[in-house]
Amino acid sequence: TEVEISVSKKVDAAKEIYEREWFIVLLIFGFSLFIKGIYLFFLASSPTFDAPTLDASTHLRWAEQLVSNCFSEPHEFFRAPIYPYFLAGLLAVVGKNFFLLHLTHFIIGSLSNVFVYKIACRLFDKPTALLASLFCACYWVLIYFEGEFLIPVLYIFWILLLFYFLTRRSPCSLCNLVGAGLAFVLALYTRPNILLFFPLLLLWIVY
Repeated sequence: TEVEISVSKKVDAAKEIYEREWFIVLLIFGFSLFIKGIYLFFLASSPTFDAPTLDASTHLRWAEQLVSNCFSEPHEFFRAPIYPYFLAGLLAVVGKNFFLLHLTHFIIGSLSNVFVYKIACRLFDKPTALLASLFCACYWVLIYFEGEFLIPVLYIFWILLLFYFLTRRSPCSLCNLVGAGLAFVLALYTRPNILLFFPLLLLWIVY
């Protein structure tokens, strides 16, 4: 019947879309950014939106000092420097436009969700990967930290990038090892406690 033919065409179209990897990746990124954008809309009315407190305030003042000193640091670091330098780079480009500063963090968080999908696809299957990326996109703890000037937004991104290279085909190839090594070094200079997991990473590579 015409109804069955119409349903069959729709099912075939849905399968075709489902098999288009670039479309799925774009959909995951867009959905994640949409959820975070809703949070950003409400965050803009918060008193701490343009007046961060505690660690976030420390990172912002450190970044401002780096910009005013032309990215030179006259004192010893009291914590890993990658995130303050990253924030200083953003300040140098967009200034103290807090909307763009927060939006950039949410974009990085959305890219992290894409890596979650790609890694889960390789370790499990596509339905599991889609579910994992959906949970990450809606997980309020991640959204909160991405909405602050805090280290986890970059740290999580580097770790996911590390496992992205380690779960590719031929993970011990030169290209993948260099990519994984670079991601590990960036994570190390973002939060040094990743060294605690270094033996496990070696076991993963051997496996």
